Amino acid sequence: MSKLKSVNLANLAANAKFAWTSKIACDSKRRVQLTPEQTSDFYAEHYGKMFFPNLVTFMSSGPVLALILAQDKAISKWREMIGPTNTQNAREIQPESLRAIYGTDGTRNGVHGSDSFSSAEREIRFFFPERVAYPIMQRRDSLQSVTVLWED
Repeated sequence: MSKLKSVNLANLAANAKFAWTSKIACDSKRRVQLTPEQTSDFYAEHYGKMFFPNLVTFMSSGPVLALILAQDKAISKWREMIGPTNTQNAREIQPESLRAIYGTDGTRNGVHGSDSFSSAEREIRFFFPERVAYPIMQRRDSLQSVTVLWED
């Protein structure tokens, strides 16, 4: 999930400089304002961690745009494109990654992407409850989806 001000998908792809982005498909998108409760539910696996309250506050502070991106091996390719979770590490290890470019700190690291097949399924259901995820997600080794979220 990410919250970026005044950034669109084309700018994200251009700044990342990864050849695979030209083949990415935006399957679905939805603009939403998350409540603190919804944000807590989305990040439930981080409950109890020191950064959790700041994360919830930040991610519920304004509207976000949720996307389903579909491509062959989308999860691993998107994770490569966004870079390490920690913004400082991203700047040192992958300076052209999205988190290196747009992140400001550990909580505001610029972008979120599903980290596994099961996470992608859960996140797609969270943001797109009316959508059936399985046609895109059925071939784990090939075509996959990833959710992305950023400030609109």
